Amino acid sequence: MRSNEYDKELNDIVGSVLNTWVRFEGVMRTTMMSGSLTHREFAVCNMIENSTEPVTATELCEKLAMHKSQMNRTLSELEKMGIITRERSVEDKRKVYIRLNKDGADAYYDMNGKALAYTEAVVENIGTDRLMRIKDAFSEVSDALSVVTKPEREKE
Repeated sequence: MRSNEYDKELNDIVGSVLNTWVRFEGVMRTTMMSGSLTHREFAVCNMIENSTEPVTATELCEKLAMHKSQMNRTLSELEKMGIITRERSVEDKRKVYIRLNKDGADAYYDMNGKALAYTEAVVENIGTDRLMRIKDAFSEVSDALSVVTKPEREKE
């Protein structure tokens, strides 16, 4: 059984992490992610661009921990804007692959360039080693959150 002192310390740590995350996300949304795409649209495009294999909507949902309905709305908007294309697999007709439309993805590439420039400035301020440790910590937390929130996403 945990002591009240332990619970308070844990609550303080969790609260501090949440406050830091909210501040980080606020900075990301108002500076690095300002542009014609939403945060979700940018994240989907970034995941598609950085995938070594063609990806499906289901795979994007898993990688980005998004609900299917959110993903479908996001992909529909990106398709309307001409940023992505959908192609049915020749081998497995049930699969539809999502690809960036290199000719129509200027909005994504503009935002990505801006984000990369900000990231380079961060490296200059805190150094590559520290930034990599932060990235690893973000990955670990994201993986843990993805596991914890999976049952909620599967209710859809």
